[in-house]
Amino acid sequence: MRNPLSFRFPAAPLVMLLAACSSGDAVSDRDAVEPAAILASAGDISVVAAAAPAPPIETGPMAVYVVLANAGTVPDTLTGVSSPAATGGSVHATRNADGMSGMGPAGPLAIEPGEHLRMGPGGLHIMLDDLVTPVAPGDSILVELELTRAGRLSVTLPVVTYGDVLDRLGAFAPDSR
Repeated sequence: MRNPLSFRFPAAPLVMLLAACSSGDAVSDRDAVEPAAILASAGDISVVAAAAPAPPIETGPMAVYVVLANAGTVPDTLTGVSSPAATGGSVHATRNADGMSGMGPAGPLAIEPGEHLRMGPGGLHIMLDDLVTPVAPGDSILVELELTRAGRLSVTLPVVTYGDVLDRLGAFAPDSR
């Protein structure tokens, strides 16, 4: 009898998804990195860089990376994410322990005044669950971020290849270049 908790996935797409979520570091910092452009903003919070790599399985889970900047004088907190393109969404953190890498919900994330909250491969990332339609490079995806002070911040991102992620994050990319 087949174990009801086991899943059958093609090995290559699963390996690609795990790689997208499990190498490098993402941090909140006080770096004085100047963004090339603001992609979207609400209140004092702006999306200053982002990457939405196409998932290995067209309608499976999808990792999305954003960098948020707080230009205000008070902290704000990222409390949730959603997208009409997916059945659910949350912010995940990659954790390494005893030589094993895993991911799970990150919980609310503070963005201090003058700081950036960086998401990138191997660290913090938005996980969109069960895409409702296939997504491929060249498409666009709407992501909605919920913040305690700024409210809802909506950003439309182009879907790119995984190879374009670090270029899209620019100076905010993890040190894995």
